[in-house]
Amino acid sequence: MSPVGRKNVELNSGVLFTNPRAKPIDPAKGQTCLLGKGSRAVVQLNTFLPSKLAVGKRLGNDPYEDPSPWLTLMAGDLPRAEQHEVTGLWDMPMGILVNEYEGEQELKYVFSWYFEGRSAMYPYGHRYQRLFDGAPAVAEHFMDEFERLLSSTKAWHDGLLSLTAKKGFPDWFGDLIVNSAYTLSSITWLDDAGRFCMYEAPQSCPCMGTIAALCHEGGSLPVLAYYPELERSFIEMLAGYMREDGYVPHDLGVNSMDDPSSGYEFSGWTVSGG
Repeated sequence: MSPVGRKNVELNSGVLFTNPRAKPIDPAKGQTCLLGKGSRAVVQLNTFLPSKLAVGKRLGNDPYEDPSPWLTLMAGDLPRAEQHEVTGLWDMPMGILVNEYEGEQELKYVFSWYFEGRSAMYPYGHRYQRLFDGAPAVAEHFMDEFERLLSSTKAWHDGLLSLTAKKGFPDWFGDLIVNSAYTLSSITWLDDAGRFCMYEAPQSCPCMGTIAALCHEGGSLPVLAYYPELERSFIEMLAGYMREDGYVPHDLGVNSMDDPSSGYEFSGWTVSGG
């Protein structure tokens, strides 16, 4: 959350963005990585205008971008790197990858992240921490598997549209399932224990695991179609918090899967029968 302590590290054809000074309770504690095959890296530059220049222009400490790196690139040169640990608020590191190419040559880049902070907003670890030890390992995996992941993603998309068409569903239904899949990377949690959950609305209603969010407007169709075991695990988790009188909680908690809440309904949600 704080730029103090930020430092960029050069990798083979890439840049690692990190902050060793970040506190464990910082929800943004972690790393990001930009990787490109055969790239030359300008490891660290300050995105902001130099303080002396900004004050002289009466701009204050606002994030006015320094145009000089781009002007240098346009002139055919590489900007001079200024690798250091950030000590104040007037320094926001950026890194640049430079590739030379001809004609229709294809260039591949991977941007990865690896967060490990735990706060009240996310008191859990991530499932991917069991598979990778940092953002560079994630980036290298996706770079190595780039073609397979690209082709399988296209095959999933085309296959789903073909399947829904064969079953007589209208064209918009297949598009609906494809589009709803964005929720798997934007509002879902898969914690280090393997528990799966979904926000109702991260900003306006940060409740986790509401039935409406997962099973109605939140995008459960791709979950049901491709990850039914995650749907089942969520329902079992919610069922575990049912009361003896049959009351079903509205959700599993605010930014939590362990603190169910109620009070959103008029008469109470109950389940009757044997």
